[in-house]
Amino acid sequence: MIAVIQLISLVWAVITVPLAVVLLGVAVTWDGRAFSLAAVLVGFTPLMASFGKAPTRRRRLPITIA
Repeated sequence: MIAVIQLISLVWAVITVPLAVVLLGVAVTWDGRAFSLAAVLVGFTPLMASFGKAPTRRRRLPITIA
């Protein structure tokens, strides 16, 4: 399941980031540049998050009052 999520994130980044970089190059206004920069960051975020360390469940010992 993790591999599927990583693959989807990779496809998302490959499609989104180059388009956002092109927009960054041709943007005329500061609003357009800010939008394209945000799109670049949003494009990379799922990819970076999917390569993080997955949380592990630890078995807790019951707490007793003695």
